[in-house]
Amino acid sequence: MATTVGIAPRLVFGLRTAAGAAGGDCLQYAEDGSFIYPGGHTVVISAPDGKSQRFLPGTPDCECVTALAVSPNKRLLAVAERAEKGVISVYDLQTLKRRKVLQAAEVGSQEYVSISFSSDGKQLLAQGGAPEWNLLLFAWERAKVAASVRTTNVQGVPLTKCSLSLGEGSLATALGPGVLRIFRVSEGGLKALPINNAKREGLPFTCQAWLPPTGGAGAGGDGADKGSTAAGAAAGDGRDKERQLLGTSDGEILLLEGTELRATLSCDTGGKSVESLVAYGKGFAAGQEAGLVTLFEKDEREKEGFRRARTFAVHDHPLRVRCLAVSPGEEQLALMLEGGPAFTLALLNQASCCRPHAPDPPSLGAQQCWLGRHGLCF
Repeated sequence: MATTVGIAPRLVFGLRTAAGAAGGDCLQYAEDGSFIYPGGHTVVISAPDGKSQRFLPGTPDCECVTALAVSPNKRLLAVAERAEKGVISVYDLQTLKRRKVLQAAEVGSQEYVSISFSSDGKQLLAQGGAPEWNLLLFAWERAKVAASVRTTNVQGVPLTKCSLSLGEGSLATALGPGVLRIFRVSEGGLKALPINNAKREGLPFTCQAWLPPTGGAGAGGDGADKGSTAAGAAAGDGRDKERQLLGTSDGEILLLEGTELRATLSCDTGGKSVESLVAYGKGFAAGQEAGLVTLFEKDEREKEGFRRARTFAVHDHPLRVRCLAVSPGEEQLALMLEGGPAFTLALLNQASCCRPHAPDPPSLGAQQCWLGRHGLCF
């Protein structure tokens, strides 16, 4: 009688860029500095030195990974996959055991394009895809949909990003080209808030990131983030309003406080589209077209509160920077380009060597590339 022999992967080469305009935040950091990303139909957790990998195989009957999210305390990983009805699996990052599988008829789609944990890790916000573009709020430990709302406009414009705020203000944002929705999260569900500058709602939004709450360190929007218990953002309640950055395909970055526009910043790179954003303790980074990454640092002397510090270009890879992530110690920036190449950039001491953007920005060399273009399993 023939003996059945199981086959298990030992190495997964490459990174699979998630479908959709925003890339599904498919590059994240674990607490120990490991990289988390999809390779084929598998989620790969690669050690910082690249010498070992751990794997989370895709669920049965699912086609591919569409989005990733790591909780602020780095203990949980959510993986969204395309299926007959979109599915989300929540894993314990310490044991790699699956804690919960989430499926909901309310999604109205075969996939989720973006997912985000709340600051306490107890809720999960999930933006469904076409055709309905419904935004769902899960009480994931109970596998319960706490709220759902349609977020697209009457034209059915695709949504690219959703995110829950990092502080106690309990704000949620969903956006896409020409669509911006901000909600107050409460026990009663998702309450839409009016945008004070309505003209800004129609801008070609591409990406978003929450700035760290007052006293917090390290937060991400298109990358991994850290938790904080800083004060939140209810309008008129006397507390600090939570702040977020919104990127546009026009090359602008909007700074919102609560629902109010406070400043507009420019990468000064000829209007190239801002494709990804990530915030951290000392400032934030913006990924753009043509392989450009611009670092902004806090500067109270500037009206906007930030100044453009330095712009880098990825050598021989003039592609869109689809995703950015900052390491837990904020010493390293990881970036994923369209098609899968990924690079790292040391953030330490960047402020001390900052200079204005030049016609030919400094390049990240090939030695800093740690993933290839293809997401193939072997």
